[in-house]
Amino acid sequence: MAELERQIVSKIESLHFPEEFHKFALKWFRKDHDQDAQKREAIISSQQKAYRACVNKIDKLIDMRAGEEITGEQFAEKKSVLLKEKERFQELINDTDHNVNRSVEIAEDLFTFISDAVEKFNTGSIATRRRILSALGSNRSLMDKKLFVNLEETLVPVQKLSGEVDEINKRFEPHKNDMTQEDFERIYSQSSVVSTQQDSNQRPFA
Repeated sequence: MAELERQIVSKIESLHFPEEFHKFALKWFRKDHDQDAQKREAIISSQQKAYRACVNKIDKLIDMRAGEEITGEQFAEKKSVLLKEKERFQELINDTDHNVNRSVEIAEDLFTFISDAVEKFNTGSIATRRRILSALGSNRSLMDKKLFVNLEETLVPVQKLSGEVDEINKRFEPHKNDMTQEDFERIYSQSSVVSTQQDSNQRPFA
């Protein structure tokens, strides 16, 4: 069990970032989330408007049939088209809702590793340990006493960035105490690896 725990901690540590980068990443994450929220609000508003318009058409169609303005055959034909249209709009709304839930899950996975996942794993309850291990990824298996985990896709870029950030911080280690948070953020922004991840559509770090 001790060896397995050591390997889990090693996996978590591969996603570790210095505190200076955590702050930088969270600023970017918040900005990116705010932009996504604005776009999502516009999409939801448009979808709901289209859905309501379709429902109004169905109501009007029922009124027309009740008033004998159209035949039963015409009613059935138009009803079929409108119900399919309503179903399509409902699916779009459901997809958007699913994406919102997924965004929450992604944020939770990322925030799990913000600063103290290792400490939480070492000192936490069994439930806490399971939650952290679950957030790491899926298809966990043990072969020849070696742990294999398919990292959650949102954490893959995190692992890639970890090495880059460590190298950046090592270069400035002798002068670290004289540097401000703004100094570190400027340096991180100049990294091509960090910039590439920021420009992607993924939320790569936290």
